[in-house]
Amino acid sequence: MKARKKRGQGGEGGERGYGLRGPGGEGGEAGINTQYIFGFTEGADTERAGEREIEQDATGRFAKRAGSYTALRNKTEFEYGLTNDLLFAFGSFLSYHRIRNVPELADRNQVNFDGLSTELKYRFLDRRTAPFGLAISAEPEWHRFSETGGRRENSYAVELKLYADAELIPGRLFIAGNVLYEPEIAKVNEIEEETGHFRRWERESTLGFSGAISAALTDTVFIGAEVRHLTKYEGSFLNKEEGHALFVGPTLSARILPNAVLQAAYSVQVSGRAKDEPDRHLDLANFEGHQGRLRFVYEF
Repeated sequence: MKARKKRGQGGEGGERGYGLRGPGGEGGEAGINTQYIFGFTEGADTERAGEREIEQDATGRFAKRAGSYTALRNKTEFEYGLTNDLLFAFGSFLSYHRIRNVPELADRNQVNFDGLSTELKYRFLDRRTAPFGLAISAEPEWHRFSETGGRRENSYAVELKLYADAELIPGRLFIAGNVLYEPEIAKVNEIEEETGHFRRWERESTLGFSGAISAALTDTVFIGAEVRHLTKYEGSFLNKEEGHALFVGPTLSARILPNAVLQAAYSVQVSGRAKDEPDRHLDLANFEGHQGRLRFVYEF
């Protein structure tokens, strides 16, 4: 028996009711939009052709081995559906660093404009017509400050992602998985303390895998959990591993207005190891003890 579709619950129009302007009307992804029901992990869905959104996407990273450490980065992003399967986005960043007595990091308390980004996301398979959803994205980024230490630099990165999702119970239970590869090059112009040589560029890369599950608690609220494994490398092509970390935590997504979504996620590092600290539990050199995400999406 075919499940009966409902507006705001995997039915016609709206990202699970998010952005609904009418049943099957001009607003919203047809059914639940899996971009917004997980946490750091995202589903393969895009926006419908002509749909426009503004996002405030804030990520926070907290706790190093010693001292006090807080690093926040907010991305203000405009998204536009070029087709039903192709999404374009443009964003700008603000960053905040508050660092006190953290080894190898200078003390800071600063807020800065931190660069720009663009993104293209293309969906190859739609889970509504295929066994699962599948998409890829490319997001070039330019930043003016180091993400970890907040030092002044110009860095250039490309975040490449593979997205997959599936609907286990129609309109009620979803899973998703992501694969991330992000090479980055930064112009630092500094002297290496170990060798005494002048270094103009610094290259690194990140490889990540994540999985998430999300369930409809009510017609407007999803709750779930996710697990993420991140590995940091020296070099742009995963040349030399510097450390890895495993994060787990809960997720929440809620429609707070007919055309607005609030999404939150919190992750704790439960295992990890840094190559420079092989005898110490967790990788708090390349990563943090806690990470969070708060995203507000407004469709217009």
